[in-house]
Amino acid sequence: MDVIISYFLSMDLRYRFTPDKGPVKEFLVRLDPDTLDYRGETDAEPPEWTRLEHQQCSNCPLKPADSPRCPVAVNIAPLAVAFKDSISYEMADVVVEAEGRSYSRRVAMQAGVSALFGLVMSASGCPILDKMRPMAFTHLPFPSLQETEYRAMSMYLLAQFIAARKGLTPDWTMHGLAGIYDAIREVNQQFAARLRSLDAEDANANAVVKLDCFADFTSAAIRKTEGKHGLGWLEKLFRPYWA
Repeated sequence: MDVIISYFLSMDLRYRFTPDKGPVKEFLVRLDPDTLDYRGETDAEPPEWTRLEHQQCSNCPLKPADSPRCPVAVNIAPLAVAFKDSISYEMADVVVEAEGRSYSRRVAMQAGVSALFGLVMSASGCPILDKMRPMAFTHLPFPSLQETEYRAMSMYLLAQFIAARKGLTPDWTMHGLAGIYDAIREVNQQFAARLRSLDAEDANANAVVKLDCFADFTSAAIRKTEGKHGLGWLEKLFRPYWA
């Protein structure tokens, strides 16, 4: 029998927001080291808007009988409360501390909240967003579009390599990745609508809108790879492999 030893007891990331206006906000994101499940800790009863049927995503495969609450909404709810008075364009110094490294950047609140939301949403157990969960292992809070494109394609192709080793049919053309992003965009758009239904300022909803914009651009970039010269700038990085 194979014995798998985890390198970490937990994977913790700490987000600290120091806005120009208002108090410092700090959040611990704890991920299970084996599954990358988000370990949210709260004893509070989830609010009504977390019910699965409350503006449920049209492509959601979950059923209220099996999952009365939207798993993403349950985990985002405490964060949405923390940022309910935050305005998108207000500036903040955001520091993200992970195992052995840290990131810091002065950004608009929606950008910092977007990074935090994106991490938690991908690790919350949504069957659609779960496809992005492996990227949480190398979480990058403030990526460029090119970095997101690179990481998404690398993740997907590694998944295909593992699938092939398991005797499954791999998708080396990456056709399926664009479809994954299309489904994620649907979730982002409808989850943003769920957040807009709350009595709050706009940073929460616009954080998810920002995630959707990145998903849109990434999906378009992936589709361009289908042409003969579609990989563009990425091909140049790997020239030593065929030079």
